[in-house]
Amino acid sequence: MKYDISKEPGWTNKNFPVMLVRQTWASAEPKSGEPDWTFFDQAFALADQYDRQIALVVGAGVNTPQWVYDEGAYKFSTKDGALLMPLPFDPKFQTPWADFVHKLKARYGSNKRLVYLDISGFAPHHESGFVKDAADIAALDALAKDGSHGWPVYDSGMAAWTAGAEWATGLFAVDFPNIHVFLGGLPPRPRQDGTNAAQNPTAFGAGKHPLFGFAR
Repeated sequence: MKYDISKEPGWTNKNFPVMLVRQTWASAEPKSGEPDWTFFDQAFALADQYDRQIALVVGAGVNTPQWVYDEGAYKFSTKDGALLMPLPFDPKFQTPWADFVHKLKARYGSNKRLVYLDISGFAPHHESGFVKDAADIAALDALAKDGSHGWPVYDSGMAAWTAGAEWATGLFAVDFPNIHVFLGGLPPRPRQDGTNAAQNPTAFGAGKHPLFGFAR
């Protein structure tokens, strides 16, 4: 565990009934199939000690561990190389991410302290923004139409992104049916088609999960 959260003042402050606990996927599963639960275990132990509830966030996207790419997932790079991340519609990303989420459910899904999770796995960070620059939008469109990497062929980058975002939303909805799950909403690309695309996983999640929420 790289960071000791026991010193966070919220644990002893009665004005903070819910503690938001974040960790990257790369830190939570640094080796394939070997999650390190130390950080989250400490959070739940502190929640028991101080009678707090827990909100969990595990960031995939730019925080995806390198071994996922080593095992074949496509690494999407923005034009300037500032962001490196998997594509949410890539099955070679979806398989290890789903495996991790299933393990997260097995360890904490029935813990009474867990009250909500952020849905992740479809964007660079926790919100649904994906590409902004024209060159990155064009690159995503081209990849969506290219079936040589193992994913289905899509009409556009936004159609492919929608498929991946709905897949990630469904993953959390099925694994955590009795816990609030939230989608952080930003248009996955500028302009109206990005705004329209952002509405798709939101409507999908609302139809799949009675405790689904949207935050922007």
